Amino acid sequence: NVEVSPLSMALVAGAVASGTWRPPVLVTAPSTPDPAAAVVPVAPPKPVALSPAVRKTLVAMMRAGVGGSARAAQAGSSKVYGVTATVNDEDKQQLNWFVGWQGDLAVAVLAKSPDAAAVAGRFFGGLGNSQ
Repeated sequence: NVEVSPLSMALVAGAVASGTWRPPVLVTAPSTPDPAAAVVPVAPPKPVALSPAVRKTLVAMMRAGVGGSARAAQAGSSKVYGVTATVNDEDKQQLNWFVGWQGDLAVAVLAKSPDAAAVAGRFFGGLGNSQ
C-alpha cells in the first residue's frame, strides 16, 4: 500500500520539469533570517539531479499524457505536461489524480470526481500563462 500527498506529487512533477528534485520550503515571513537570531535555521536537504535519460523518458510520457487521458489539462498556448491516475482510498472510494506542469509551475490535483485534469486546466488557464 503506497500513500503519497499532493504536495509530494507536485514535487515529483517539478523535478521532472526542471531535472532536479528540490525539497519544499515553508515560507513564514517574506524577510531574510536575522543573523543575530538565537536559533539558526536548519538547512534543507540538498537538491537531487535526475538522470538525463530518465528525465527525457518522463518528459515524453507526460507530454503524451496531455494528448490522451489528461487532455483537459491543456490550457493556453504554452505546453502542458502531465499524467492522470485513478486510485481507491481506504473506503474504496475512487480518487483521481492529475500531476503535471506548465512552464515553471508544477501542480498535483487529487479529486473525488473524474475531472482532476480539467481542474488543472482551469487553474493553468486562469494564470494567463504564455510561458
